[in-house]
Amino acid sequence: MRCPDCGADLDEVPPDQPCPKCGPRRRDARVQPATVRAETKVPSPSILMRHHAWITWAEIAIDHEDEARRTRVLKPAEEYRPGLVAITATAFALDAFYGVARELIPDPGVKGARGVVVAERLKRGVAGGPKAHTWPQRIEALFKTRQRLCTSERRRCRPSCTTP
Repeated sequence: MRCPDCGADLDEVPPDQPCPKCGPRRRDARVQPATVRAETKVPSPSILMRHHAWITWAEIAIDHEDEARRTRVLKPAEEYRPGLVAITATAFALDAFYGVARELIPDPGVKGARGVVVAERLKRGVAGGPKAHTWPQRIEALFKTRQRLCTSERRRCRPSCTTP
């Protein structure tokens, strides 16, 4: 405690005794709280990221389609590999795009082959122009081709075929 008039330390002076320096009996009592220590643990920050794989698959498909076209002119026998990648990447791009579209476009309620279901949902959310009505057959044919290319299915090739 301190004397409010002169600031003398009154901690050792009994409460009924006056300030030894200036005489009044008043006291200025200031309470200093004890130091409080508080700790908290904050979880590590995290970032939610999303990568739309359809974009990457579409880029791969376009690059390999271009390569297949160039190869067809220069070395027809070597067109198969880039063509294979272009076809499968295109199908993967449509499948991945369908995954995004499922969250954004209402279900058309169509049952059937995967290509038809994908095409019908995409037709509801993408302005496909005058050829949109051909999407179900074309996408289903693409998916069937991808399946054949991925499973070593044997097929007869007409003599006019330029790829193995």
